[in-house]
Amino acid sequence: MSLTANGRHYRADEHILLTCCLMDLSMSEELPFQSGEFARLLTSNEKLIVSHLLGGSTPVGLAEGWLDSATVIPMDDGGMGSLRFASTDSPRGITETSGEYSFQDDDGVEVLVSLNLNEDGLPFELDVWKTDFQPLLGELKLPR
Repeated sequence: MSLTANGRHYRADEHILLTCCLMDLSMSEELPFQSGEFARLLTSNEKLIVSHLLGGSTPVGLAEGWLDSATVIPMDDGGMGSLRFASTDSPRGITETSGEYSFQDDDGVEVLVSLNLNEDGLPFELDVWKTDFQPLLGELKLPR
């Protein structure tokens, strides 16, 4: 789906992105989603992580290049960095894990990163768990 607004061309798959474009907001701004939550686009680092955890393939049912317009909502996880996918949200939740890896945070504590899928096999959440339950000190590191 595409849209031209204020002389600019936008490609979007989600209502929330269309709302953003119509309001002529910068795509890097946070967008209200539901009851105080805010949706945003994935960062370039997050896109690389999700792509890696999916094995470089596009899930069935999503268009090629879907990561460029995927919207996520930061989860209330104490600052560890978990994200829920607003664009493929499902009330039935997680059914499987697509991939996972770990890395050392800047303080040496292990951080586990998992991509969980919903029952349709679509990304549901990027789960980030720092094993001491403290906030991440650095950024999410790419898998090796």
